Amino acid sequence: MPRLCLLILLYLAPISFLKAEGSGKPVLHPMDPREWFGNYKIYTAASQRTLEQGDPEEHYRLGKWAWDHGLEDEAWEQWILAVNIEPDHSESRKAMGFVESDGHWTRPGEVNREWVKKIDKAGGGYSFTIAIEDDADTAFFDEFSWRIKRLNWFIWDLTEGQVYLKNIRVADKTSKGRFVIEKGKLHLTLLDGGGAICYNSGRPNWVVESGGRCYVRIFCHEFFHGIFGLPDERHGCACLMQGGLYGIKTTQISMCDVDTHIDDFVTPTPCWTLIKDRFPKMVHPNPASYGKAPEVNITVENY
Repeated sequence: MPRLCLLILLYLAPISFLKAEGSGKPVLHPMDPREWFGNYKIYTAASQRTLEQGDPEEHYRLGKWAWDHGLEDEAWEQWILAVNIEPDHSESRKAMGFVESDGHWTRPGEVNREWVKKIDKAGGGYSFTIAIEDDADTAFFDEFSWRIKRLNWFIWDLTEGQVYLKNIRVADKTSKGRFVIEKGKLHLTLLDGGGAICYNSGRPNWVVESGGRCYVRIFCHEFFHGIFGLPDERHGCACLMQGGLYGIKTTQISMCDVDTHIDDFVTPTPCWTLIKDRFPKMVHPNPASYGKAPEVNITVENY
C-alpha cells in the first residue's frame, strides 16, 4: 500500500503524543500546527521580498528567522541562496554547519575510509537515478543537489554509519528513476502538494514520487519505507517514521529501538528491530567510530 507523507495531514499526532507522555520514554514536542502555519505564511511573504533584493545578508537573516520558528528546510533555502550569491558568506556557511579550514568550507569531522569500504562491501552504499519529469533549469539542479547532500548526511547519521548515498544521477525530462519528481511539481512546496509517496515499500521495485521542494526529512522517511519496509509510526515515538512533527528539526529525530519505541497494536515492533530483521549484519547501537558521511557523488544531466 502506498504511504502518503504530508506533515499537514497526519491529524492523529496530537493524540499520539499525549499517549506517549505517560510512557517514560523519549518523546518529541511538536509545534502547535496553527503556530507553524502562521510562521510559514510569514516566511512565504518575506521570502519573495528577500529574493527580489538579492542581498545575502537578508537571505541569512530570513534563514535564521525560519530556523528559530520551526522551518528547517526553508532556513536552508535561504542560506543556500546566500552562498550562491556570496560563496564565502561566513554566517550562512556556519549556520549550515560548515567550518573554514585552509580557505575551504567543510563539514567538521573526518570520513573513516576503511569503514566506508566495509559498508560498500555490505551493500550499504546506494546508487540510483532521481528522475525529474519536467524540464529543470540550472538553478533548480543547484538547489536540489543541496537536498541530496543533506539527505545523505541524515541517512548516515540515522543508520549510525551503515547506509549512505554513493552515486546519485539526477536527470530531467524522464520518469525512469527510484525517485521521481512528478510533472508539474517541480517547484511545489509541501503545503501546495509537494510531499512524497512510496510505492512497493520494502520490495525490490520500490519507488518514491514527490515534489521538487519536498522536505529532506520526508525524502528520508520515504527512502526508509523503500529499503527497509518500515511502517509509519503513529504512537509518539521520537522517530523519523513518526508523522505530524511540526517544527521538529532533523537533529532531534532518531530511529526508535526497544528502549524508545512506544508500543501499540498497530506498530508493535521498533524500527531498529525491523531493520536488523531485514539486514542482519547491521548493528545498533553501532560501537564503531564510523566518522562523518562520505560525500555523495552527484551527476546532473540537464537535457
